[in-house]
Amino acid sequence: MRLGLIGWLIVTGCVHRPGVEPGRPFQFGRDTFAFPNQTYWTYREDPVTGAMEHESRVPRPDYAHRCFVLVRAAKEFRLHAVFRPDQPRLTEREYRAKVRTVVRRSSRSAAEDGDRVEIPGYADLNAFSADHGAILKEGLGGAWQSYTQRGHWRILFPFSETHQRQVAERLQAKLETGEVAAVHVIRFPELSINHAVLAFAARSDADAIHFQAYDPNDAEAAIDLIFDRKTGRFEMPRTPYFIGGTVDAYEVYRSAWY
Repeated sequence: MRLGLIGWLIVTGCVHRPGVEPGRPFQFGRDTFAFPNQTYWTYREDPVTGAMEHESRVPRPDYAHRCFVLVRAAKEFRLHAVFRPDQPRLTEREYRAKVRTVVRRSSRSAAEDGDRVEIPGYADLNAFSADHGAILKEGLGGAWQSYTQRGHWRILFPFSETHQRQVAERLQAKLETGEVAAVHVIRFPELSINHAVLAFAARSDADAIHFQAYDPNDAEAAIDLIFDRKTGRFEMPRTPYFIGGTVDAYEVYRSAWY
């Protein structure tokens, strides 16, 4: 049963020099893409049952099912690129080659400062992607890379309260060092959500750990992914595509297994 569901999931479902400082905090609206990943459906809440209903989006979107692609790419630009707004802009062909170089690099470890891919003519990823969305959409990868992300095998196994606490604590510790983390959020086997976000900041209080995250489906605002200390579970807010509530979460693009 679980193997059948995972099969269905697979086929459906980031010396100092001028420019963007490699060590500065990740910022939404600078280090995120100016365009969103789209969904093939529009969603609405049934006023009687409260359930989320959907219907096909018209017209059909031309850039969809790439949440993992955008999250991974935002992390890779964070790890491997440096923007040079003071330098002359390049041709589309040259920028296409730059994008290809960035996304072929590791999604786990950062380049040395002197080995970063220079992106001339722009101050940050958001400005670059606003002008060159077509190049990025073409070069970042296809939807199949979301379906076949290597960490999908993990959803076949239970997500215990202990495991989720460990995930939350590891994520918090990682973000406090200035790193970012790609997070797979899911409900399985119902699959009312199967999505990726990029966590980039964390704050904690007695009740919860609050993770601020880039949702590739929303180019306008960050979301809060919350770990509830009492329940030992993650909570994701209501969005245009998800009714909100408890989700399971784990980090991806972090090792050979994930």
